[in-house]
Order: sequence, then structure tokens, then C-alpha cells
Amino acid sequence: MLCLLIGIHLMGFLPGAVVVGLTHTVSPRSRGRFARSWRSAGLSGGPPTELLKILIFSGVIAYVSFFIYVLSPLLGRVYSLSVLGVSVVIFVSRSTVRRHVRIVFGHRDVLTPLLIALSVGFLYTGSTLLYGGEVHVSLVANSRYRDPLPPDNILPRLVAERVLDGIRGEPFLGDWLSSDRPPLQAAAETLVSPLIPKGSRELNYQAIATMAQLLVIPAGWILLRRLRINFGTTLGVIVATALSGTMALHSTYVWPKLLCAAYSLLCIAALIPAEGRGTKRDHLVPWSLLAGAALALSFAAHGGGLFVLLPILCVLILSFGRRFLPSTVAGRSGISEHSQSMQPIVSKPNELVLAVGGALLVGALLLAPWLVYQSVVAPPGNRLLKWHLAGVTDVDQRSFVQSMIDQYTKQPIRAIIANKTSNIRELVNPSRFLADVMPVMGSDDSIDLVRQREFGHLGNSVSISMVGVGLGAAGWLVNRRRSRELVAGLFGLAAGGLGTLLWCVALYGPKATLPHQGSLAVPLVLIGSSALLAASAHRWALVVFVALSAYKVTRVWILAGPLSPDRHRSTAALSMLLVGGVALLVIVVNALRVTHTEQTPTSSELVLAEKELLLA
Repeated sequence: MLCLLIGIHLMGFLPGAVVVGLTHTVSPRSRGRFARSWRSAGLSGGPPTELLKILIFSGVIAYVSFFIYVLSPLLGRVYSLSVLGVSVVIFVSRSTVRRHVRIVFGHRDVLTPLLIALSVGFLYTGSTLLYGGEVHVSLVANSRYRDPLPPDNILPRLVAERVLDGIRGEPFLGDWLSSDRPPLQAAAETLVSPLIPKGSRELNYQAIATMAQLLVIPAGWILLRRLRINFGTTLGVIVATALSGTMALHSTYVWPKLLCAAYSLLCIAALIPAEGRGTKRDHLVPWSLLAGAALALSFAAHGGGLFVLLPILCVLILSFGRRFLPSTVAGRSGISEHSQSMQPIVSKPNELVLAVGGALLVGALLLAPWLVYQSVVAPPGNRLLKWHLAGVTDVDQRSFVQSMIDQYTKQPIRAIIANKTSNIRELVNPSRFLADVMPVMGSDDSIDLVRQREFGHLGNSVSISMVGVGLGAAGWLVNRRRSRELVAGLFGLAAGGLGTLLWCVALYGPKATLPHQGSLAVPLVLIGSSALLAASAHRWALVVFVALSAYKVTRVWILAGPLSPDRHRSTAALSMLLVGGVALLVIVVNALRVTHTEQTPTSSELVLAEKELLLA
């Protein structure tokens, strides 16, 4: 049943793939200047860049389905069946679309991260169900790794069921409104709901929600390849990040925080100019529209997208500059023979204005239906904003702005500063931080303490990063070489620091900076950046970092026993866990076999893929 549901959920990406494929089939004579720039945008980045567009279009199509179901469940089913049916008809009847989809999804730069995400999904789902049962999946996920967590993981499912069944009236759970949390994860379920067998809603939700969280893996892969990190290093960084406690817990306890992180990373990736053989100038306007859509989708998944705005702004400023810094550094290092020939991304001021305005317009159009839903269908929908940003935990009738003004004006400056400093102190648990870098073989009770600290403190959740930073520093002292991996790793650490700074300042406090109350993109970026620093020292340093990450996640999150002593091991879940683990190992080994053919980021394989996409 699980495999059947996964196949059905993969159908949800077909409309996005078809839309992107259709953009390559318009007659050259009928294309205007903007259409030509849209078609050529991203081809210099090859299939990974095409995957970026597919994920964004797929998110938009699913997001729209939620609001159509709100208007009428009948119209919603018509929309879902029409979108999926038309996509199948176009895919079958248009050979050019089939060719485009085959080239994109058959390329190892797309197939590898998708297979990694699928194998990691089996690995962590099997680990979650190892001590529990397959019937009540959500209940097992709530209590597998730590003290019973709140039912936040099932709230998107309850919202989806309400709109699917046409249920009206608020509140829907306790005093929570359906407008208190953004709807993107619920929308993903509504899109494929007409294809789901009756009686399997719970298993269906867990499967599609886990797949949604694991989109962060291909999103991270796309970002690294847009930064022109080579295939082997990208593989190691992604595997090291996937083998973390953040991924182990939040991919199966499926509140939509990793989904938000995925679209935040896609927004950053869209803002980075692509570089490739024969590329004169990356067209800015299409990419700004994609970045605006990705940012809106991150907010439509979870409010944690707010805390990535500062890093996104910095990437925006760098991308709009006369030169793209990583390409400049790469040119000085002799990594890319084409980096010095890149022209500025912005050639005319009006193009910059059009790009920024277009991005803001796309974001506003996508978020407008949700704002209307919050103010009309289930008002006021501002409970979490008032809770986290204004420190108002009780439900009242004040607006968010009024609550902010009241809270910050009635408190003395000294108390406000104390709140912010306590937010910073809450990030790290200094007394146990070093002990969490590499847990030794111990009892399940000691491992449970490590899991508790990783869940509650950002510093503990990324403690393994100390190893990568140390290896990178040692490599720099020995080699004295400025590589692309070193620059990207340092920029990643800076971006994580900026996101953390905004997080500490924005949350009202005190001690409000728990990792799950911010953006999970921050710990993932910090771990991935430390892996890049290890890779800058030597490829074997990256191998050591990946091995240590694998050991830690296995010891702390996979093999440790359940919190409840009366739970027994499930044979079916153990089989799923082994399948996922073995599949991940096979994927990595098979990918490493061909990495020696790629000497530089502008490989002949990528150039051939670009030519195939143009011919398609």
C-alpha cells in the first residue's frame, strides 16, 4: 500500500513537469523577448535548474487546489482530476514534453537527489515505526524519539479533511483555527485526494507529508549545483545533511517545517546566476519571478520562512552586483575557464526594477488567497504571529500590529534587551555541547538526553559541525588555497549566522529560540556548510565527516530504543529501515563510481544535457 501511495503522490509532480516541458515547445517565431528569456533561463544550469522550476510550479499547482476545495469540494475534485488528467494527456500526446521529462529526470544530477530522498524516507519511516505500529503512524511519530510531542504533525491533515469533506465552522481542534497555520502541506493532500483509495487517509497523509519534507534534499542539491559545486562534493554534503537528527525527526514528525526550508533554499538558488558554457548573461526577470514564487511558497508552508529573509536579501544584493563573488573567486583559482567571461546579471536599470517588481507581485498574488482566507473564512488567523513575535499567548481580539505596539511600549528597554539576550543564550547548552559532538556507546537513557538537547538547542543540533569547521581550518592552514568549497562554506556559515540573528531579534522572548520555532533551513545550512569546509581541506576529510554523521544518526536516532518500555520491535518496520539504508548506500557507491569523469563544474556531460534540452 505504501508503494502504491508513493506512486500516486509522484503523480502530483507531473503537472509541474508538463508545464515546464511546454515552455520548451513554443515555436521560435511566436516567442517574444520575454518568452525567449524564460525558455533560455536556466538552461545554462542544466537539468538541476529544470528541476527547480518543476518543484516551484508543482507547489503552485497544489497550493491553488486548496482554495478551490474551500470554495466547493466538487469544484476541487474537478480541478484535481482535470489537472492530473490533462497532464497525462499532454505527456502521452506530446513527444517533445516526454523527451524533456525523460532528459531531466533521467539525468544523474536529478535522479541522484530524488533517489536519495526516497531512500532516506524509507530509512527514517522504518526507524520511526521500529517500535510502534503501522496502523497509527502519526501517534507513533509523536512519541518515538522524545516525550510525547503536541499534535502539530496532524493539523495539516485535519485541515485537508475539513476542506475535502466541506466541513464549515471554527475552531477545528481545541481553540485552534484552521487559519492559524499556512496550508501548503494540506494543499498537497487535496491535489491527489481523488486518486487515493478509501480508508487510507492516515497512511496517505504520512506518506505525502514525509515526501514533502524530503523535498529539502533535492532543493539543497539544486542550490549546491547552482553554486557550481562539483558532483562528488555535492553528493557528500547532501548525504551528511540528510544523516542528521534534524532530518531524522522532522521528516517523520511531519509538521511542515522542512517543507518551508525546501522552498527557502529554492528561493536562494533561483537568485544565484547560472554559469555555463556559452552563457553570455543570465536573464534576471524569469529568475526573479521564480524566486518570488518560491519565497511565497515557503511562507505558505510555515511562518519560519521569515527568518531566512536576511540571508535571502544578502544573496539578492550579491546577485544584483556587477560580479558574482563565487565565480570571481573561482576564476582566480582557475576552477572555471568561463567564469571571467561572465557578463553582469543586470545590464539595464529598468530590468532590475522589472525583476524586483515582478517578484513582489508574484509573491503578493500567491499569498493573497491565504490572507483572504484568514480574514474572511476563519478570522483572525494571527495567533502564532502574536505568540512568537509579540509574546501574546492568550487569545484576544487585538490585531497583530496592535499587539506588537502594546508589548514593546509597555515593557522597559532593559526588559526587552534581556528577552533578546536570553534568546541568544537559549541557542546553546554550554554544559553539554561538546558531549553531543560524537555520542559514545552508552545506555538508551543517555542517548535520550542527547536527543532532548538536539531538539531543544540549536547549538546541540549542529554540534557535528565543529568537526567540519575543524577539518576546514586544518586544510586551510596546510594548503593555503582558496577553493570554491571554502568560499561557499564560509558564505553558508555567514548566512546561518544572519538567519540566527534575525531569529533572536524577531522572537519576543524570553528563551523563545527553540530550533523548531524558527527555520529548519538554518541548522541544515550550518551542517552543509561545515561539510563544504571539510571538503575544502581534502575529499577524504569530507568522507570522514559523512562517516561520523552516519554513526551519530544511527546511534542516537535509529538504533536507540523507544521511550515506552512496553513497545516491541516491528519486523516490517525493520525491513523498511534496512531497505532504505541499503538503497542509500548503493546510490552513493554507484554515484561515486562516475564522479571521476567530472573534473570541473562545466563538464561535458552537463553541456550535452543543455544541448538536449535546447533540442527538446
